[in-house]
Amino acid sequence: MKKIFILVLLSAMSFYPQDSLYNINKPIYFWLDEIITSHTFNYPDSIINFLKDAKDLGVTDIVIEAKGISGEVIYPSSIALRTNLLDDFYSNNNDFLLLLINYCHNFNLKAHVAINVFTEGDLDSNRGLAIGDSSHWQTIINTKDGLKNYSQLGKGNAVYVNPTNSIIQDYELSIINEIVTRYNIDGIVFKNFSFEPDGDFSLTTKGKFEEYLGTSITNYPGDIFRWQQVSDSTYSKIRGSYFNKWVEFKNKIIYDFFTKVKNLIHSKNPTLKLYCFNSDLHLKSIEKGVNEASLISDPSIFGDYYSPSLINFSILPFINSYMAGYYYYDIDSNDINDFNNYVQENPYLNLRLKDMSKTISYHLGEIKEITKQEKPIISGINVFNYKDKGELLKKAIIFAYNKSDGIMFYDASLIHEYGWWAFIKSCLQEVQL
Repeated sequence: MKKIFILVLLSAMSFYPQDSLYNINKPIYFWLDEIITSHTFNYPDSIINFLKDAKDLGVTDIVIEAKGISGEVIYPSSIALRTNLLDDFYSNNNDFLLLLINYCHNFNLKAHVAINVFTEGDLDSNRGLAIGDSSHWQTIINTKDGLKNYSQLGKGNAVYVNPTNSIIQDYELSIINEIVTRYNIDGIVFKNFSFEPDGDFSLTTKGKFEEYLGTSITNYPGDIFRWQQVSDSTYSKIRGSYFNKWVEFKNKIIYDFFTKVKNLIHSKNPTLKLYCFNSDLHLKSIEKGVNEASLISDPSIFGDYYSPSLINFSILPFINSYMAGYYYYDIDSNDINDFNNYVQENPYLNLRLKDMSKTISYHLGEIKEITKQEKPIISGINVFNYKDKGELLKKAIIFAYNKSDGIMFYDASLIHEYGWWAFIKSCLQEVQL
């Protein structure tokens, strides 16, 4: 039954997205990553020259990553750790965020701030609270080898913390409040505002989940899920009796947190725009606690994660626009088919076949289906993916611009590094004719 449902769902979602509903004056965003930007802007004139080129390109909005995955910030905060990435170029008394915001407004560019919410550590550089004094903040993951702190997994570089912990929530809210109160910004973008799919299994979360259930759990975490070995190197996730209720609980935690965020922000600035940045497909996002579906969605979009209350915990009503992050470079099934045919014709290369869902077309179509296009969708093009793939980048830009309600380049400073100003401008001129 499960296999039949998945096939039906994939068939229904293999849609080719229609053109945007918002065709006039589509915005073009540049996202500036905290780490990469620190290597690009090494003196004030470099910022001015970059923004001048961006304005000439037709860019309308700049997203400044003010709080990176490490949890460190690019401004002098009374709450969070300040990054030392910029110390070679700016003194500790200099406010890099204020500098960027002011320069953006001088060029008549909207300035938005991005915040990595529930990440507080960068394993690559060994920075962040969750690696140091607050390592107990780390989310606890249910692995095949038992419960482990996130940093023990050797997985990625961002260290996730526990969203159910009220101390952590208050800390993140205080940073949001500090930024919104201190800076004249046009919008705020939330990134990494979720659980990990297989977390959190701390005692704090266990207690709050039992409170939500109204009963105690005798087999924890097995009553939620456990891992079963199916071969020497393969394990399967076996769901327990409380699994769907667990997913519902995680979605409510994120929903309640966003309620606090919206109330806080709008108490300070009622006109400030709120965005979410999400790179996950829908069902993975649901398992991580983030529901962005329209309230009028059919229950079938939740697949076998469904519970009656899940639809009520959508954060879609809280946001002004949805920012989609595409971490793959193929645009549609034709690109996937070309690659897979090559793999099958050359088995000696030992290449893996690509998943048909890992295309910009599929991802954008799914977002349109789950949101019912109730909010504008900004398509995020990962510039790094297209290094040495200029023609494919052009195809991605044209597709994303025509089929969504705006386009975003991240990290945009790579356009400067790759010398792509003229090329990107020609692509945008082509779609805007």
